[in-house]
Amino acid sequence: MTSPHGSSSAYFIDRCRCDVCKLAQFRRAKTWRRKRHLDPMVDAAPAYERLREWEAEGFALRPVAAYSGLKRVAHDQKHIHRSLSERILAVTRAELLANLPDGARVPNIGSHRRVKALVALGHTHESLGVTAKNASSSRSNRVTAAVHRQVAALYDQLAMTPGTSERGKKLGKHLPPPLAWDDDAIDDPEATAAQWIRTAGTDLRDELTERREAIAKLTKAGLSAAEIADRLQLAPRTIERHRKIAS
Repeated sequence: MTSPHGSSSAYFIDRCRCDVCKLAQFRRAKTWRRKRHLDPMVDAAPAYERLREWEAEGFALRPVAAYSGLKRVAHDQKHIHRSLSERILAVTRAELLANLPDGARVPNIGSHRRVKALVALGHTHESLGVTAKNASSSRSNRVTAAVHRQVAALYDQLAMTPGTSERGKKLGKHLPPPLAWDDDAIDDPEATAAQWIRTAGTDLRDELTERREAIAKLTKAGLSAAEIADRLQLAPRTIERHRKIAS
């Protein structure tokens, strides 16, 4: 054999299959596959970073990992399967809130906002029930997924129905009502209600009036709810609510 052990020529030309040559060829092939994105295993760091972001937001880590397909959380893991990494990175907040087990802990911010919006419409905590009252507590930054889904269902049911509480209506001057929130963003900690988009001192009703007028104009032009939502960067369901109010 003329080539040194561990070289490509020793493996392919001299056909040496000693342990040194086999190990060297295995490592060369592995590097080649990774450079060309052919290796099924990828760096686990981005996927675990995403899981830590969900945990920092208020989601319980293990249920999120299990839903994403990760059977065991090992922070010292170096590599994971490419398809698993892609799955973890693709999971959305809406997916987690809709599909995590009932007992899993999730952020309370969306539930809190929904209850406050219903109070702004004139509903009371008593009329909304114990679940909504607990979810609106500022002392709790997490609730179970079951409570979140119950509050979300109540919000969808009552968001277009004014309540009868005068106290709630007075509070409504200081709380964003349902139409101030975009349905796709209400659970996002970074999202803001319509009244905070403008500078201090601007009337919330002005902001909502502008939104309603824009929706009415685009509807008259023949655009669908999906097209209007895309143009105004709102959720289609938000557009439908404004259309219902206008009709």
